[in-house]
Amino acid sequence: MAEFVPESVTDVLVVTTPEGVQLSYRLAGLGSRYLARFVDSIFRIVLVVIVARAVRDVNRSGLMQAAFAIGLFAIILLYDVISELASKGRTIGKAAVGIRVIRSDGRPIDVWSSVIRNLLRLIDEIFSFGLVATISIFVTRRGQRLGDLAAGTVVIRERTFKAAPDPLPDWATDANAPFLHWDTSAISQDELALVRSFLARRSMLDSKARLDLASQLAGRIRPRVPAAPDWSDEQFLVSVVAARVRRAG
Repeated sequence: MAEFVPESVTDVLVVTTPEGVQLSYRLAGLGSRYLARFVDSIFRIVLVVIVARAVRDVNRSGLMQAAFAIGLFAIILLYDVISELASKGRTIGKAAVGIRVIRSDGRPIDVWSSVIRNLLRLIDEIFSFGLVATISIFVTRRGQRLGDLAAGTVVIRERTFKAAPDPLPDWATDANAPFLHWDTSAISQDELALVRSFLARRSMLDSKARLDLASQLAGRIRPRVPAAPDWSDEQFLVSVVAARVRRAG
């Protein structure tokens, strides 16, 4: 399961694994993605020059020209696919700038996902010179170009961290606390994962970002908790997590 915190607050994709472990991925920005593309383009040009010189030095027969055409196609398309599969979502350019590709649910990229995203990238570069990809990265919540949307992939920064446990204050562990009677069944696991991730990192946020994020999360979840009191946003979020933990035993 995965959820995205809007970029106006943070660029974090929170994934909850089937084992209940929360992982947070910071999405790669447009600049780092295009820098990686530039490095990969330079590397591909070098490969094309090497192949072209090899063909020229041998002969100009139709067979060698066909071999050159096949090699050129492999360099243009298969370079990315092979690199991403062999290096856990990295090409040389992505590794150089510290980004990689994963599937939207946090799993490693597979063959079809890589083929789809890179084939659509090639089509986009031929027909729009990358303009459609740039627009798509800007307007989609997870910064995905059309190839990513079709393949179900996202591009993330290398550093991935496991969300720390959310320490509950003493009042939230009181066996007689009123929130134990709250009905939190309408809150999804993805939303709960977002709240837990916020509570784990709130002390590292500046005061304005902390207040804004707490307000956004509470505003999203509060309507789903019937008869919830008008507590402060953070107090409400802590109570929601504590209520779900207590109900789950």
